[in-house]
Amino acid sequence: MLKKYLIILCIFCFSCESKERTFTISKTDVKVRINNLLIDTILISHPNTSFQGFLSFDSQRKEILFFDGLFSTVSKFSLDGKHIKTLLGKGDGPQQVRGINNYLKFNNEHLIFKGYNVYHFNENWERINTTTFIFESKKGLNELENNPKPDEIGIYEIKYFNNNFLLYDANHILFNIETTHPKFNGYFGTTSKAYFESAKVLGVADLNSGKVTKIQGRYSTIYEKFNDIPNFSNWYFDKNNDDIYLNFEADSLIYVYDKSFNPVKGFGRSGKMINTNYRKTKSYDDAMNLDYPDRQKYGYYYSLKCFPKESLIFRCYKLGTNQSTENINISNPDDENPMRMQIYQNEILIGDVSVPNHFKIVGSDGKYFYADGFIDEEKGVLGLYRFALK
Repeated sequence: MLKKYLIILCIFCFSCESKERTFTISKTDVKVRINNLLIDTILISHPNTSFQGFLSFDSQRKEILFFDGLFSTVSKFSLDGKHIKTLLGKGDGPQQVRGINNYLKFNNEHLIFKGYNVYHFNENWERINTTTFIFESKKGLNELENNPKPDEIGIYEIKYFNNNFLLYDANHILFNIETTHPKFNGYFGTTSKAYFESAKVLGVADLNSGKVTKIQGRYSTIYEKFNDIPNFSNWYFDKNNDDIYLNFEADSLIYVYDKSFNPVKGFGRSGKMINTNYRKTKSYDDAMNLDYPDRQKYGYYYSLKCFPKESLIFRCYKLGTNQSTENINISNPDDENPMRMQIYQNEILIGDVSVPNHFKIVGSDGKYFYADGFIDEEKGVLGLYRFALK
């Protein structure tokens, strides 16, 4: 944790080949005036759902959208939870998709992401285009297999777990990337240190062609010191005006890049009562066997959401439970791991509050903030959380 009255200039640069980790770490003041939230729940009676999906908020139309990942449908609801209509479906037709992982509203277009595919729909949800992400390389397959380099686009892929897609500019998408190359990854003791020192974490792709044009951003240097905690090496990002804010699970700091990926600064405070005394792993199998138990037992920093107009940043985090492996909920470790949320305004910590599990802020209508996360399969209802800040 940063000391309250100390300003530290940290040079996060372990390699002369890049300046992507040279951050000025500034003092983060604490003026907590929000210790709890009054959270309402908008219940949604969905006519037909697998309950495997996510909610989004359309601030322009003032509608709630539910994206069903199994049925590949998009359902629209009013703000009082009433069903309006259900669109799309699973398949290859002009108003179908093969699945849904993520969603992004771009001007009057709806973009649905599934694997490496991007489905483009107009405002009326009519398919107008489909593109595929391409990680193109000028090097041959043999060179990529035997001599992987951290700045080589061809060794990377779309991140499988906890990915995010945002507009980088009018023609490009920004998203999480990773590599599982056997000679360059974060799981093997012989490769993990070099991997966390130099691997890229964000990709930029052309929205029309799908071609990946840039790979940028770096892991926090905390993973050089602790390069044997790959189960907590995920990261989350959002845009704040033109700046890019990055948040790593094992690091209490939030890192800021400008649009050209020049490091700007780092700031942030540790969460309350968070257990980050992580168990170390030495192999891929070891990490996989301990993944669910560890994500219930330990704390980590989670989703990040910026609201430039209000100068607000919300960051959720898990506290950890210290439960033994025998008590693990195999279906979903997040169910047993309590969650809190930090609230920053002008990079001052103004709130640290308890929130429900799976809580993820998805938007605002200017009066309320909305968050995904309410599911009650027994009663057959979904819900969107809503709260206001005074």
